[in-house]
Amino acid sequence: MDGFRIAEELKRDHPDTFHFLSTTPLRFSHEDTESNVYGYRCPIELGEQGEIRGFSFNFYDIAAVTFLPADRIHDYYKHVGVITKLIKERDDLCFKYLLNPGKAVFVANRRVLHGREEFSGMRNLLGCYIGDDEYVSRLKVHHICNTHKDI
Repeated sequence: MDGFRIAEELKRDHPDTFHFLSTTPLRFSHEDTESNVYGYRCPIELGEQGEIRGFSFNFYDIAAVTFLPADRIHDYYKHVGVITKLIKERDDLCFKYLLNPGKAVFVANRRVLHGREEFSGMRNLLGCYIGDDEYVSRLKVHHICNTHKDI
């Protein structure tokens, strides 16, 4: 799902939610047997001119809401409810891609909401991540682009 389209809809139809999600860092965390990572980030990242530069939201990785003052908890649940409903109801913004053995898919992790459908049987899926700055650096070295704006 294109997160930028979701952010644009929020900006147009739910400006209070857009403002909350672009100005309030939420705590995201992931814990398993091999890692325990967390960080704070606004789900909607804006550039210097107010343009949408990044969007990331994962229902399953939001940490317990102990990171906000008590007087902001109601706003948190209100706005997270708006975005959750929008994401779950907008099938028209979803696309599906069937990965066959030996195929790869590249995802802009700060733009695309992605996941997997239920699956029975065996699968082996390998994930690899590269940061935006490193990616742009490689493009610059190979004279493919000059700045983030060229991508």
